[in-house]
Amino acid sequence: MGRTNVEQKLKGDIGHKNRHAALLRARLAEAAKYRRLAAETRNRRKSKQYAASADRLQAEIERLRACVLDCGRDLDKRIREEMKISEQEVADFQKRYEKELAEYRQAHADAKVKTEDHALAAVGWRHASQEERKKLTELQTVAAKARAQETKEQKDAAKVQKELDSEARDKAFFSLELKRIAVEQVAFRK
Repeated sequence: MGRTNVEQKLKGDIGHKNRHAALLRARLAEAAKYRRLAAETRNRRKSKQYAASADRLQAEIERLRACVLDCGRDLDKRIREEMKISEQEVADFQKRYEKELAEYRQAHADAKVKTEDHALAAVGWRHASQEERKKLTELQTVAAKARAQETKEQKDAAKVQKELDSEARDKAFFSLELKRIAVEQVAFRK
């Protein structure tokens, strides 16, 4: 799982769209300020200058508006697609991981029981044959491997939990961005 190139590209495009949206809001405020100044100023020359400035900004505003709306529509579609895939990936991964963990725990429990039974019997095996000692050594090796596997599984579980937390943060981020896009689509539409 991890952060994929698709997610990185998507987040980069979201940042790009948000920068354009912020610039658009700033230009809209600036144009409104010039229009207000043009209306309030009694000096005709100054009034014309303010009106010309507002008109010049209008061309940039239209370009930014088109860019933000197009990016928003594109991102909306891509985010919904990514969230759908992401949710399915997470669900599949969780099921597979839970199954593997259950199998491991069962195998570990079986190995532990066998080792304990033979270890208890080993006390009386001091005078046992070479073959019986070999069996005990093999079981101890199995138990050591099971303990090592358990440690590895615990580390893997921590990594999986971290990844699932990351997926949850991404889902929240994308949900918030979908809401922002919906607001911008309404607000920036003519």
